[in-house]
Amino acid sequence: MSDVPSSPYEDSTAATIYARITAPAQFAAPARDLVEMLQPSAGMKILDVGTGTGTVAEPILSAVGNPPRLVGVDASLEMLHIGRQALTYPVVAGRLPHLPFRDESFDLVTAGFVVSHVASYADALTDIARVCRRGGRFGMSAWGSLPNAAAQTWTEIASQFVPRRDLDDAFRAHIPWDGWFSEPSNIERALTDATFVAVRLDTRTYRVRMPVENFLASREASIQGAILRERLTPARWVTFKAAVANEFDQRFGAVVEYERDVRFGIGTKR
Repeated sequence: MSDVPSSPYEDSTAATIYARITAPAQFAAPARDLVEMLQPSAGMKILDVGTGTGTVAEPILSAVGNPPRLVGVDASLEMLHIGRQALTYPVVAGRLPHLPFRDESFDLVTAGFVVSHVASYADALTDIARVCRRGGRFGMSAWGSLPNAAAQTWTEIASQFVPRRDLDDAFRAHIPWDGWFSEPSNIERALTDATFVAVRLDTRTYRVRMPVENFLASREASIQGAILRERLTPARWVTFKAAVANEFDQRFGAVVEYERDVRFGIGTKR
């Protein structure tokens, strides 16, 4: 396969679409539940890893009130820029592993849909455990395994324009542990290996509903969308978009609706 494009989160247009469409539709509800499971309280020093545009940070701020002792860290400057426009809490550029914080700095650490993206989940969780104080808590979320008919339809059409293997390889290059963390036992194993104890697992299912045009915009802003934009001529891109719009109109009408399951893992630093 040719070179994989950089993460879509590093593109300003893709990051804007994420903040406007994808985060509210798909990530906001699981973020609220993750925070509710962790029960943050005023006075806690909290780190939100992969803070992005503030999807997890927002319910944290609502829960703990002001002044919050919350810090966000993210590898994408574009995502941090957009997040800072809406939320006022300190953010730092950094990536997993090698978080730019001292050992045992935080009482609570969150990572919403983050650990699946790193090359080594073990190194990432070890670094998260490092910055979490003894007795502190950590919570993560990852997608489950329910099929997504809308996403499958989009990828089926995309594979008529770019080889399916290239699309799949690009996805795995950016989210290598997506399938692995869809199994709850793997979350438990990973947290236990990273020295977290009293690990609690949960699975919740969410109904996602959005206008077709919003769903298609979010797919175009994905890594697979980036592959298509890179490979297709402007004329072929127009043809692809027309084919997708026609198929979605026939299959889904004006609104896309589907269910997604989310895995949660909560642990205490030993």
